[in-house]
Amino acid sequence: GITGRVDGETVQIGVTTTAEQEQTQTRVDVDGRLDPLLALRKLDHPLASQVRGKAKTLVSMTIPHHFEQVPTRIEVTSDLVGVSFDFPEPLAKPESVALNSQTRVILTQGRATEVQATLGDMVAGRLGLTPSGDGILALRLHLGGGSWDPAMPDAQVTLSGSVDRLDLLQWLDWLDASGGGEATLGNAERKSFMPIRGQVRVGELRAGILQLHQADIALDMVAQDWRYRIDSNEAAGDLRLVLDAQQRISQLRGQFDYLTLSGAGAEYLDDEVEPNSALSPLDVNRLPSVSLVVDRLRYEAYELGQFHIEAGQPADTVDEWRISRLRLGEPGMFEVLADGRMWRDAGDLRTELRVSLHSDDAGRTLMHLNNSAAMQGGRLQETAFTLNWPGSLFDYDMGKVQGQGQFSIVNGRLRDVDAGAGRILGLLSIGALTRRLKLDFRDIVSEGFFFDSIVGKLELQDGKLWARPIEIRSPSLFAVINGHANLLNDSLDYELDIYADVGMLLPLIGTVAGGPLVGGAVLLLQKLVRQGGTDLEPDKRYRITGSIDQPVLERNRE
Repeated sequence: GITGRVDGETVQIGVTTTAEQEQTQTRVDVDGRLDPLLALRKLDHPLASQVRGKAKTLVSMTIPHHFEQVPTRIEVTSDLVGVSFDFPEPLAKPESVALNSQTRVILTQGRATEVQATLGDMVAGRLGLTPSGDGILALRLHLGGGSWDPAMPDAQVTLSGSVDRLDLLQWLDWLDASGGGEATLGNAERKSFMPIRGQVRVGELRAGILQLHQADIALDMVAQDWRYRIDSNEAAGDLRLVLDAQQRISQLRGQFDYLTLSGAGAEYLDDEVEPNSALSPLDVNRLPSVSLVVDRLRYEAYELGQFHIEAGQPADTVDEWRISRLRLGEPGMFEVLADGRMWRDAGDLRTELRVSLHSDDAGRTLMHLNNSAAMQGGRLQETAFTLNWPGSLFDYDMGKVQGQGQFSIVNGRLRDVDAGAGRILGLLSIGALTRRLKLDFRDIVSEGFFFDSIVGKLELQDGKLWARPIEIRSPSLFAVINGHANLLNDSLDYELDIYADVGMLLPLIGTVAGGPLVGGAVLLLQKLVRQGGTDLEPDKRYRITGSIDQPVLERNRE
């Protein structure tokens, strides 16, 4: 053997000459601590820069004496201890982990034209390079272990196999930061996305609030038209992305039979940018137009019905992205309509939403959404809210959201139910206070509280949702609620005036549905009051404090 140095490392070199099928060839073995991609560094491809380090490696080069006619082969084997892969999961690898690898490089007339590699049970692949060696002709990748077809595809990337876990947003961030999404198709001067086709099974796929399990994903990504078919426990439908000349997504189109969203991934949106409009890097001029239809939308345990959104940049405008239509609801049960916009005002990004709600049977709607029997009947009408805040649609700060609105519910009954069953989207809680007041008003409360109307005006300012006021009317009572719920710390500070000789009190903790105010609170409804006006002194006055989940009601004896 010969001792030498390669890439700054001491190596052992062996040289042998053999003759096979009348072809004489020389084999050179280099054994030492090496960079396993040393032979490919000259390609200067973005993917190569994501593999770093050196490991115990055996490189065998078989050189034909007539290399113009017979290709040269380079075979590399290593356990890759000391080498790291700076890719997102499932292709990430720290340097301390062993991963048995085998790589074969074919050189034709001195240029690399093909690479085959196997990295344990992580990935196997075959890469075809242009005759000049500076571009990719085709790539076949098989994820996970098991058998696979190594046949070279025609001018595309072909995917197959399965992975346990994949975070799509991490990969998009990596592609954006590394330039790993660019490849050359036989022309080093012209960069474009190679066609990507195939089907992959993902045990757990995460993309923010979209989290899929046992997902079968079919890909057909050609030039500027990317199409996906998704079938999983949580989603079934088609998604299409259209890219512009700068390879940015300009259109997003989707049609889903069903789609379930998870609150567990919402922190990704929270971490994207600071909730400061002046510093927000979002460029509304680069946001894609959106057209998305979902026949059955679900968020966590809540059945939300049909969903449809149309949004994009209005023609002949700049610095504005508008939601022209957003509809959510179940036909014949409830409907939420919204529109809004994001725009730059004197350089600062701002968002505005207008939301209206309607339901012919609020009680049935609550039962449908979350199996809540807190209300029977009740028609929700004349209900609308306007909200605005500094920042984008995704980076609002509850303490900076401003808004106002009103609601009206007529002809219904509030029922005495367990508090847990009465919670829907953090809006409604009926229980402990009702049972307590049964001691005083059991003649009315025992059958629930029938009302003619519950009407309220609401104002949101500095994280506080103000009732200005909420009025409850029935043939025998009139009640008024003034005060606020602090949405920043979930505390309550309300006064409840009851005009009646006898009374009942039924707590209703609510908030504005949808948009950025989900999780807030407005509070309380009631009992006993003779018909009258607020110019009279109330027969009973209560103070409501505590928290949204555990309100405290005390009689004011002043």
